[in-house]
Amino acid sequence: GRWAALEEGLHRAARARNARILWRVRNASAEIVWPAEDDAEVAAIVREVRDELNNALAVNGSTEVVSMGVGRIRSGLDGIRQSHQDARQALTIGRRLYGPGKVTLFEKLGVYRLIYAAEHLPELVTFQEEALGPLIEYDRAHGAELIRTLEAFFTANCSPKEAASLLHVHRNTVLYRLDRIAEITGLDLNSSDIRLRLHLALHVRLALSA
Repeated sequence: GRWAALEEGLHRAARARNARILWRVRNASAEIVWPAEDDAEVAAIVREVRDELNNALAVNGSTEVVSMGVGRIRSGLDGIRQSHQDARQALTIGRRLYGPGKVTLFEKLGVYRLIYAAEHLPELVTFQEEALGPLIEYDRAHGAELIRTLEAFFTANCSPKEAASLLHVHRNTVLYRLDRIAEITGLDLNSSDIRLRLHLALHVRLALSA
């Protein structure tokens, strides 16, 4: 069956590295403790394990793909326990943000770790709605792309030229949209505090809508 195929794939990956591992199946997930020295080794191990497990599923006739959450390197029993919690959180957030079949490292989650920890707080939704609500409504009413433009603006490190390239529009189009964003929200996009607020609100929106 599926778990037998996954077990064989996991043991192949371990034998290839002469690694002694611990693993168990719990709530339809495999939990693995694997020795590693540094982040570079973790990255290599994760790639190999993912490939072996996906191949094992394919050979077994399954169309499923493996999603993985990876905790930080820790030592000792308490460290293993913390790394396990990291990995579960990374898996949950990764599935929500990126969909199935992805590998998510806890240490790469950045601000999403904070959002995930606070997602039950009503204030988080209020914060996002206050910052982005007028833009979302404007986009909905006019078929505009102000939210998408704002996302591209931050992805491009606040460069209108680079944002235009990402959006496949003219730079002047981006500048016009940024002016509309400032006008609709009443916010100064040249302020670092305002940029931080809007950028964080976009992250919250993505995390909560996933």
